[in-house]
Amino acid sequence: MAKVCINIHRDNSRKCHTALNLRTFEVPGSGQLLISDRVAGINELFEVGKEVIACDDEKEFLDNVETYLLDDVARNRVAEAGYNRIIQTHTLMHRAKQLQEIIERNFQLEIS
Repeated sequence: MAKVCINIHRDNSRKCHTALNLRTFEVPGSGQLLISDRVAGINELFEVGKEVIACDDEKEFLDNVETYLLDDVARNRVAEAGYNRIIQTHTLMHRAKQLQEIIERNFQLEIS
């Protein structure tokens, strides 16, 4: 199992608000540490620095990879917090419920 998992979004995704790729959710959802490039909206879905690590440039990226490869305690703490966030707010059931609420609100339909 990898000690850290990196995530780099496509250039056009970085600026599009919350256009996060699936890896952003899959990695912490599997209990692993995610080190990602910083994309618009990531801080609205995760507590950056506590649940996932987001980097602004190549140096910060490499520094974080080195830090978390060497520090098992910090790595495991962030990985566990990321996993807990996924379980609490980002599962498929959460997304299905959000979709249901959007449909009911915008189309005046009740879905049971």
